[in-house]
Amino acid sequence: MSIQPRVVQVINAWCRGETRVLTEPLEEIWERTGHAGVPFQKEAVETLLVALQKEFHQPETRTIILVADDFKPSGTLNTVDDLVQAVNESRS
Repeated sequence: MSIQPRVVQVINAWCRGETRVLTEPLEEIWERTGHAGVPFQKEAVETLLVALQKEFHQPETRTIILVADDFKPSGTLNTVDDLVQAVNESRS
């Protein structure tokens, strides 16, 4: 399975919902799926990063070097597409 479907699968499990479009901001996905009581930054982002690290540890070893500050509002990662690209550019 390529990187994009795997990232989307991780996002769907993380938010316990469904990613509708790849240009949707991650924070909006988080809030839309009923998590408004849990802050996106840093709590939800850190949970997402742990899930990504677990997913991309096997079968291919890919080092996810992202941190919470890489995500909006501090960083540039905003959408599902942004995250797919960042994971794709991670070291393998």
